[in-house]
This record gives sequence, C-alpha cells and structure tokens, in this order.
Amino acid sequence: MDLRQFRHRHVRDLAWAVFGPSLLDTPALPDAGDIENCRPLLNPQRQQWLQQVDHAPEALQNYVRDVSRLGLYFERLWQFFLTHDAHWQLLHHNLPVRRQGKTLGEFDLIYQDHDTGTVWHLELAVKFYLGTAPANASTYSHWLGPGRKDRLDLKVDHLMQRQTQLAEREEARKLLSHLDLPTPRRQAEVKGYLFAQEPSPTPPALTGGQAISRWLPLPRFQAEPEADYLVLPRLAWLSPHYCEDPAGIQGPDALSAQLAQLFDEHPLPRLVVRLDTDGWEAERFFVTPAQWPAPSPR
Repeated sequence: MDLRQFRHRHVRDLAWAVFGPSLLDTPALPDAGDIENCRPLLNPQRQQWLQQVDHAPEALQNYVRDVSRLGLYFERLWQFFLTHDAHWQLLHHNLPVRRQGKTLGEFDLIYQDHDTGTVWHLELAVKFYLGTAPANASTYSHWLGPGRKDRLDLKVDHLMQRQTQLAEREEARKLLSHLDLPTPRRQAEVKGYLFAQEPSPTPPALTGGQAISRWLPLPRFQAEPEADYLVLPRLAWLSPHYCEDPAGIQGPDALSAQLAQLFDEHPLPRLVVRLDTDGWEAERFFVTPAQWPAPSPR
C-alpha cells in the first residue's frame, strides 16, 4: 500500500496503524499459544473507505484531537477503524477489570467479526527500539526504547503473560458474562520500527515487514551536504512523513546545532527524517546523546 496516496497525515497514520506491516509475528513469540496477529485485509471496500476519510478527514481529526501520548493515539486510530468498518464492530475499548475497586487490567479492544461471529480481544502496542549490543542483537533484552526503561523483552513478557491473559481472570470472566459476551479469542498486534548502529542479528519474531533503520550518537552524525532534515515530534512518528511546513526544515549545520540544544535541555534520542526533493521522508533515524544509553551525568 502506497501511503503517499493520502493527503492528510492522520489518514496516513490510520492506514499505517491498521493495514501496515506488523513489527512482530505474534505466534512466534515465547509462550504465544493460540494468540494471533490482527491483520485486517485491505479489500476494495476498506480502500475506498480510507479514500473517503482522506477526502473528508474532519471526523478522524476530531477523534484524535485531544491525544498527547503516542500509544493512546495509536489506539484511537484502531478504535476509529473498528467504529466505522463494515465487517468488524467495536464492542468495547479500554474496558477495565477490577477487584474491590482496584484495576487489574484493561481490555484494549473487544470487537466482533460479523462475517464469522467471532469475538476477539485485541491488545495493541506501538514501539520504537534501538539495538544496543550488535553481537547479541537477536536477544530481546538488547533492544531499548528511547527512554531506556522500555525493553523489548519486558514488553513481550508483559504482552504474553499479562495483557493477553486478562480474560482468564475470574473477575474478567464475570465481567464478560455480565456483558453477555463469550470468552474472546486473543490477538496481539505490535507495530513500530527497529533501529541499529550496524547490520546485526534481529529478534527471532521480527516479521521483516519493517526494514531496520539506523541510530547513532550525535558526535558520529554526518549529515549529507545540501540535504534537508526535520526532527519529528513524537505524534508524527508513525507513517512516512510529508513536510507541509518548510519552517521546521534544517540544513546539516543547523540540525546539528538544534540537536545539541535539545540534548542539553532533555537528553533523550530524537527521531530525524531526511527529506527528498518533494518533501517526503527519504530516511528516518535516531540521533542520541553522546553516551546514550548511559544516563545523563546531570
């Protein structure tokens, strides 16, 4: 699917979130059991719907307007799809399971496939991981999120051992029965990107649908002469970027100065895109503070 066909970023993000390639092959994850990926077929009817949303994006824009966190934005895009799809129907989202007032967990999405009658529990995640040990990069623990606390092995464990197991709890079974729902079948869909400093082994459940990009510390960053760059805000990390406002574009020297200032203010990796002559993303990569992933000395 060519995402450049859509004029509006939120529509490109919607198409990427729902119909883009998975980052991880869920059945290949440890202890996956009967947990499946969720990969809706991009049939002509859904393609036409995306084009209609692109022609009149106001409803989608309003639905995600108040979102400030990337993970919640990703969930909202799925909710919007399931609310409007002709084949699948959203039954519940962010449905809490509680015991004596304490929340034990939430069902991200519960939806029904009208073609088969099947009810599904779908857990979602969008992740960006940087490989930190090239010789052992096939090990999940060597892939860190930009903030260092998030690790691929921790996410996989939480997804497989807790999030997708929620319906097994007695409190969840009672809640589902109260809502007149059967025990749902289970799905987990992880989208995102991986970044490495050099070619290296990849996690065994990587689907191959996303090419591995690069990351590098600021002292090693060498911009291409005459190239245009843009530091992306977090909510613009999903689909390939198109620069509509040239005000944020930086040349090589200005980009290095901007990154140095950003790292001085807040020492977290920044996602940068190099733009082609038409304003589209030609490459994306992370630039990190010099000693990342070591904590800042401040």
